[in-house]
Amino acid sequence: MELSDVLERTKLNAGSPYKPAAWKQLLEQAGLLKHYPHLPDQLQLGFDAGIRPIHQTFIPPNNSSTSEYLSEFKHIIETEFKQSRYIGPLSRSEVENLVGPFQTSPFSIIPKPGKPGKFHLIQNLSYPHVPHNQIYSINSTIDSNHYPCTWGTFSVISLLIWQLPPGSQAAVRDVKEAYRTIPLHPSQWAGLVVHLDKDDSFAIDTRNCFGLASSGGCYGIISDAGAQLMREWGIGPLSKWVDDHFYARILRKYLQKVNEQRWETALRIEANGGQLQDGGCLWFKGGLMPNDRHEEFDEDHSAPLHDSSKCTPRSEEEQQYNYSMSDINDLSDELGIPWETDKDIPFSE
Repeated sequence: MELSDVLERTKLNAGSPYKPAAWKQLLEQAGLLKHYPHLPDQLQLGFDAGIRPIHQTFIPPNNSSTSEYLSEFKHIIETEFKQSRYIGPLSRSEVENLVGPFQTSPFSIIPKPGKPGKFHLIQNLSYPHVPHNQIYSINSTIDSNHYPCTWGTFSVISLLIWQLPPGSQAAVRDVKEAYRTIPLHPSQWAGLVVHLDKDDSFAIDTRNCFGLASSGGCYGIISDAGAQLMREWGIGPLSKWVDDHFYARILRKYLQKVNEQRWETALRIEANGGQLQDGGCLWFKGGLMPNDRHEEFDEDHSAPLHDSSKCTPRSEEEQQYNYSMSDINDLSDELGIPWETDKDIPFSE
């Protein structure tokens, strides 16, 4: 298939693991589509990450580490092509014919601490650090505050755990290659062209990437919507920090009491202004605590927890709790959320 055909096909379907039609249907059913009206289209066609139009081609050299670890650099590039996240390889003239003037940002590669044979690919999207000849870094014109999302801060998680009844359990899950699952709109591609291992060899990166000022917020929109859908399904309490998700579950005998407490918390949050924004962080203010600080939450507590113990067959022990990992998996499979199951920490006290 011609690369131009691949490009046009990707414009119409970004090819991420998420299922846009399922997101739209479930958000609608839960009454959440009004909060995420653009999300289904963003999953289908890509996100606007705030990258400005590029008016002149700029190709700074990659860091010398890409030559030092050349085989590892090539391996990472090959993986990106296999995952259909890169379009190429292309010459400079081919890229310009497809997307117009473009800008690359220097790559460097470093070993992962404590993981022999594993490497991080780093893209310096803040280069050049000082504008030069009307060339600005990709990040310099992106305001990350325009891409807010919730964060499971220490205060949020501490309060969540403190409020759990006796016998509760927790689990941790990590979304696989979270940022790289996020498609970017074709209008953004010219600012994310990557310089490969040869002088006149490039690829068009079609996905969100680490180092982009808006990357956390672009992913955060999806993770916020996913967390809210989980809560509307009665799964929780839960919180998250970027792609790391913290799930707590309670014994069914405490379900009514916990839901009463959640309703009281929802009233306190509403009385204190509902959803608030502090920079790039969305949060919910509760009542005053004994230390004269307000409770800090990453949800409005309006969704009650459900008893899902009879939804699917499960062990006698699992039936004691309001939900199980299989309930998370069922909703995740519908939405196309890709978990890094090797990193799962199963429920335990």
